[in-house]
Amino acid sequence: MRILVIDDDVDGADALAALLTQSGHDVKVAYEGTQALGLSFAAEAAIVDLTMPGMDGFELARRLRDAYGASLRLIAFSGHDDDATKRRVQIDFDGYLRKPASLTDISAALQG
Repeated sequence: MRILVIDDDVDGADALAALLTQSGHDVKVAYEGTQALGLSFAAEAAIVDLTMPGMDGFELARRLRDAYGASLRLIAFSGHDDDATKRRVQIDFDGYLRKPASLTDISAALQG
């Protein structure tokens, strides 16, 4: 699967990308929203941190959906686990992962 990882936590994004790459996926990483939107990459899925400076994950999800269309699987990735966040995630995303997430949970979210 072609996966875009977007997270302002550089170490976390790189670790997640390495894990996904080792699992056989083609992965690109961006550390903020505008960088992600500027990539030339035919992503099938995007794992998006919700709390980034500048453009938050919710705005980025809407823009990615506009750029890639409905076929892009959008996964929210956050340390927040409150009900309000979960309700907002249901509007713009196809799945939700709480940090830290296991490889099993990540794989399940990517498959839907």
